[in-house]
This record gives sequence, structure tokens and C-alpha cells, in this order.
Amino acid sequence: MPPHRRVLREPNGTTRAIEIGGYFDVTDGRIDAFRFETVPEEERQKTEPFRVPRFHRTLSGWVHLIVKAGLVIERFGEPRVSVEVAKAEPALEDTLVAPLFLHIRALKPAGPPKKRGPYKPRRGRSVVGDAGIH
Repeated sequence: MPPHRRVLREPNGTTRAIEIGGYFDVTDGRIDAFRFETVPEEERQKTEPFRVPRFHRTLSGWVHLIVKAGLVIERFGEPRVSVEVAKAEPALEDTLVAPLFLHIRALKPAGPPKKRGPYKPRRGRSVVGDAGIH
């Protein structure tokens, strides 16, 4: 999650947008304190907030670290709740607008890494069809 993330809500409480700030700022273990929005005030006074280390990178920053480590990305996910769960738990509804987490499954290849030259885009291979670019 970026250093600044705020949910912007409609008057009826539904999520309108997610405000993001500091997306390009790298954070290496900065400790953030927070409480769940739904915790009653009397409980807030009895308990300490959660303290969580943050490790933020841009999407390309995470991919660069994985590739640099010699890993191969097998699966990539941006989890969100279902519409039914969002209705039952309104505090999670913002995940239907933008994910809170990025899940990456990366594997170490069995053999030595393949040597690759610089990237050279192919020409004349893209076809625009009814479903978009292929």
C-alpha cells in the first residue's frame, strides 16, 4: 500500500474513489499505527493501535526485485472481496475500487537463468480485434 491512501466516500457511505499519495516514494520498514474503523470508542481507549512495518515499492519496483533475485513470476494477484462480502462488511467495500495488497507467486527456476539481450519489440505482430489488442 502506498504511503498515503484515503478512501473517499459518497454521502451514503459507499466508496467513490481511493486517494493515493507518495506512490513513487519507497518505504523500507516505516512503522505505521492504525486502528480498525469499526472499533467502538470505549475499546479504542483500552487498547493500543496496531503497529505495522510498511515496505512500499511501485509495481515495477517489486517486479525488478523479483527478476533481480533470479525468480520467475508464476502468478500475480490483486485480491478483493466479493460484492456480497462488501455489502455485509462495508469497511471492506473499498477493495472493489482498488486492492489493499499485491500477491505475487514467484519461483526459482530449476536451471541457470537464460541469457537475454536488450528488449527489442516485435513489429507487425499486434492485431486489433473485437476483444482488444492481441
